[in-house]
Amino acid sequence: MMINYILLLVLFLMGREHVFSEIQQTKTVSEVASYMKELCCDDLAVFDVDMVLTHPENPAFQMPNLLRHVKIYKKAMEGSTPLEKDIAVSLMISRGPSSLVDKEFLTLLSHLRENRVKTLALSSVVTGALDGVPSMEAWRKKELNRLGVDFSYSFPEVKELIFNNFSPYRNHFAHYQDGVILSNGEHNPVAKGELLYAFLKRVGFNPKKIVFVDDRLENLTLAEAFFRENGPDIEYVGVHYVGAISTSSPEVDEAAFKSEIEKLNESWMDYRTIEMPSKTFVGISCRTSNKNPVEIGKLWERFNREKIFDLIPHKAHADVIALYCDYESDFTAPYTLILGCEVKEASSIPEGFVVKTTPASTYVVMPTKGEFVSIFEAWQSIWRSNLNRTYTGDFEVYKPPSSGQIPDVEILIAIKKE
Repeated sequence: MMINYILLLVLFLMGREHVFSEIQQTKTVSEVASYMKELCCDDLAVFDVDMVLTHPENPAFQMPNLLRHVKIYKKAMEGSTPLEKDIAVSLMISRGPSSLVDKEFLTLLSHLRENRVKTLALSSVVTGALDGVPSMEAWRKKELNRLGVDFSYSFPEVKELIFNNFSPYRNHFAHYQDGVILSNGEHNPVAKGELLYAFLKRVGFNPKKIVFVDDRLENLTLAEAFFRENGPDIEYVGVHYVGAISTSSPEVDEAAFKSEIEKLNESWMDYRTIEMPSKTFVGISCRTSNKNPVEIGKLWERFNREKIFDLIPHKAHADVIALYCDYESDFTAPYTLILGCEVKEASSIPEGFVVKTTPASTYVVMPTKGEFVSIFEAWQSIWRSNLNRTYTGDFEVYKPPSSGQIPDVEILIAIKKE
């Protein structure tokens, strides 16, 4: 996980000399600025975001307290997969507002802009929807703008790029939006340096010099090696910024830190990928599309009025299922909607009902509440995402509600297995 590696690297590097002459360690913004004072319009300054420009406003997730309670954090992450660690880090970053690590970065960024130096932000957070955030890309840009940071001016002709020429990671792709590249996870096999190089090729900019500021030494050394091999004409300077360690964060005691980590773990449980075997469903159906919500509403009205669920034999469980299948192409085209339930066997089916068997698949599970607004917002985030969907069958699972309560709903989206 990003924080895990940062903590270990920081502790390890405290007493070390620099291995690469091109990479310099700095603790202050003025030191960072010293490597950029000669930059001009033919050059590029690249800033990592988290633990360089910003950190969570929650002091528990700022570097001084993460270092203070590193054993607790490492224990909580034991047994987690690299993907789970990436999700956990992004949850930690996005579950509350951000604040600037050092306000002097605003002065530096303003100076670079005045001198027409092109700049980019390069963050490791995941892309797509997460923890109620419909788009991490839009969230990251909005948070930076709220803090007075704007990278959109350098490449105004390029509003958005999806790096789908690389293999997906967690069924999403790295994403550029208005001056900010989200690399989609620290464990994404496509490293930051490679993404940066790909971006420069796609926008047709060949800088004479790149100064890259990051809190992870590994990101800097990998980028240095990549540019040495693929862009030998580009002068590369890596700046290892560790100033977030010395910020004056309020001290968080052990009990409070454990509480924050437990909340984080609960949030992570909401975002998971599961393998599911082939399943058979029975219910009533209509052919519709997302442009025709009236037909969907009519089918639900009939389902409730005629008590369709009660008429289906051999139910596998008490969950109501809304199955979206037989897509003509993608979510913008017609599909079949089936309202019913999963069955143990498809026999004695009432007249006019349909049977549909979905293949064994990998699914992303997105929880929500059974209110129309909540479900619609969840689908909107899915449609905006760059999930690598198969369209073999997606469904909503409506759990039986407690007395008088709104039912919990899970949306399962079939995705390509990595």
